[in-house]
Amino acid sequence: MKTPKIFIKKPAYAALIAATLAGAMTVAPAYAAGDKVKKEETVGQKAEEMSQDAKKYFKDGWTEGKIETAILFNENLSTFEIDASVNGSNATLVGTVSSEVEKELAEQIALSVEGVKDVDNQLQVASTPAKKENADNDSFKSSVADATITAKVKMKLLANESVAGLDIDVDTEGRVVTLNGAVDSEAEKDLAEKLASNVDDVDSVENKLMIN
Repeated sequence: MKTPKIFIKKPAYAALIAATLAGAMTVAPAYAAGDKVKKEETVGQKAEEMSQDAKKYFKDGWTEGKIETAILFNENLSTFEIDASVNGSNATLVGTVSSEVEKELAEQIALSVEGVKDVDNQLQVASTPAKKENADNDSFKSSVADATITAKVKMKLLANESVAGLDIDVDTEGRVVTLNGAVDSEAEKDLAEKLASNVDDVDSVENKLMIN
């Protein structure tokens, strides 16, 4: 007995092929879109991680700067022998101090800085105080203080319309301010001295202003 042959008309055969191709084309973009979304999510996550790392790095650096500045302006510490590092809310102090009191003082100063919750105090106490380093440090602090006073006095003179601030030279040494230059009257000379005397941290004023 002969097996009957099944014939599919060309239009129907073409329609079957078209339907198969259409299904494949629909599935392919879906997979491609899924891969694209995953890649975008991965890139976004990496960018976010990098952003968080950068923020932490700058925040830690900012806190380190605040600790070192606070120690710098403490007259009882030799700041050139102390280094601070910060990791999150934890600070580490390394270096050398001349006594246990200075070691404890440095730790308390670090703890007083905003954002610092714990201090790993690795400071070493020197067997003999480093007198030369302390003297150099005192000299540096004095220079900074004098420069600050000079700037404040100069700004005050320039801000006052009754004083020829541009014609007055200001020098500071050991918190003693010296005024040099020329003014138009005794009253202006006296006013310049008063303005300088009223600046914070000024101990005295040497008025060497000449009258035109």
